[in-house]
Amino acid sequence: RLCGRLAPGPSRPRVHPTAMNMPTATPVADSTLAQAAAAAHAAPTNAMAWLTLISLLQQTRRTDEEQQALADAAMHLPDHPQITLATGISAFRHGKLDVAQRTLTRAAALDPTAATPWVALARVAELKGDLAATLRHTLHAVELDKGQAPLLVDVGRGLQSIGRFDEAEQAFRGAAVAQPEAVEAWRALAALLGEHGK
Repeated sequence: RLCGRLAPGPSRPRVHPTAMNMPTATPVADSTLAQAAAAAHAAPTNAMAWLTLISLLQQTRRTDEEQQALADAAMHLPDHPQITLATGISAFRHGKLDVAQRTLTRAAALDPTAATPWVALARVAELKGDLAATLRHTLHAVELDKGQAPLLVDVGRGLQSIGRFDEAEQAFRGAAVAQPEAVEAWRALAALLGEHGK
């Protein structure tokens, strides 16, 4: 979903990291939440306990409690990559793009092998209108996880539709190299090259 400086519609690059979307609201028993909170507070350096509690709070749309749990988790585990990533994604979901960008950049530094922070940074860049960073971050995510290659095709199509053909070609080529079996990437690249006589 696009907002702010980028108009909605197919004329802009789109990145779709599922983790960036707000989870579907689902009922969770109060007793389950209480048990998860107790587990996290009983073992404050257990990242999985905090992440479980945060996930449950997100599912139930308990935003204030989610923010408190994220703050508590970060206090006990300030350099944990998944806690930092969860904090950045939460900031994004609540429209705090500058905070999200700083936090996600830190998450990427804490775990240089993880693609998810780069996918999330691409989404932030997209919403801030920085198309070059959107492409750059997506390319980096695909270097780390070739399964993210379809995102490059989406970015490439958006770039192509606004006349940024060299960057679109770079995106399509990146997707095709990452996943040579990805027919959609090759089709998009061939169509672009055919249209522009390259």
